[in-house]
Amino acid sequence: MLSFKDFYEMCSDGNLEEVLPLEKVKPVWIFGAGNFAQDVCSAITKEGFNFQGFIVSDPEQSKILEFPVVGLNNFPVEERDVQLVFGVFNRNTPFDDLKGIIQQQGFNNIFMPWHIYPQFESHLGWRYWLSGKNAITNELDQIEQVYELLDDDTSKQWLLNICLFRLGMNDNYASFIHDEDQYFNNITLEAASDKPLSYVDMGAYNGDTVIELSKKANLASAYLFEPDSGNFNDLVKAVSKLNIKSTCIPLGIADNYKILSFSSDGGEGSLISEEGNLHIAVAPLDDILINQSIDFIKMDIEGAELLALAGAKKSIEKNRPILAISYYHKPDDIWKIPLWLSEHCDNYKFYLRQHHYNSFDSVLYAVPVY
Repeated sequence: MLSFKDFYEMCSDGNLEEVLPLEKVKPVWIFGAGNFAQDVCSAITKEGFNFQGFIVSDPEQSKILEFPVVGLNNFPVEERDVQLVFGVFNRNTPFDDLKGIIQQQGFNNIFMPWHIYPQFESHLGWRYWLSGKNAITNELDQIEQVYELLDDDTSKQWLLNICLFRLGMNDNYASFIHDEDQYFNNITLEAASDKPLSYVDMGAYNGDTVIELSKKANLASAYLFEPDSGNFNDLVKAVSKLNIKSTCIPLGIADNYKILSFSSDGGEGSLISEEGNLHIAVAPLDDILINQSIDFIKMDIEGAELLALAGAKKSIEKNRPILAISYYHKPDDIWKIPLWLSEHCDNYKFYLRQHHYNSFDSVLYAVPVY
């Protein structure tokens, strides 16, 4: 089992892998052709790199953004020493599996997303947990505080391994997923017992989560916040079929009253963004559910979790609910969210679990102790 002392030594300057930046003159290809790959293409061409095209497993088109698309098996063998940027960044397929397939084809000069992100951050912008190495190595004292805060060895090992993964030192961890169901598992359901629950869902999406909870617990009432209009309509339809008292609210939750730009993709990834195509209203939970008891809060709001926690501070301190907080949207979530909770959640136990590939869908669970 990895100790924090061992982890600290691994993260020291002399032990970190030194990855040289992309070179402008040498040919650059990108593996993948989705949104992230195309954004990387835009970034490196703006900087004048010698970009040649996209490599994919099964080409469905011959060109993207005016650049050729070539099948992985059809790429000339004698040219496979090119700089190949790994242009896949999602939770669908483990990075280590894809990287292994690419290497089997003779590509060994591979730049993973965390390798190239610091070089092109100004063009790529916020990309969930992607960051430079300093985002972790400069905060080891904070990470140690989180390590000591966690209640079980499973959580402690996850914290260290996920940091190593994001530092490019543990590629195999991309495939790792804990056995527990997301949000409603032995950690949260045992704490809930069989009592009637008053549930708050921030980022209720299309109602999938509240439907799941209704099957597993004694759900008495639900307050469901979803600012995306398309998702909200689906949410209202879905909960109308449930035999519970439910209130659907087309608002976001934050630390105060604001009108914010919002990027809507009509799916689960809608988020607050300065480049957003819509505007939404947000408000503090403390001002909405003033006298309402709250037993369980689930929060998955694409990087606005800390703002929402600040706006729910009084409700959390008063009601001491079970908390399930998404924990992967920003690089500093790893320490900022648990340390905020430790300050405002007296006598709680804290757990971390990984529910999808590539460190996406990780959740921090906070359970009150009585």
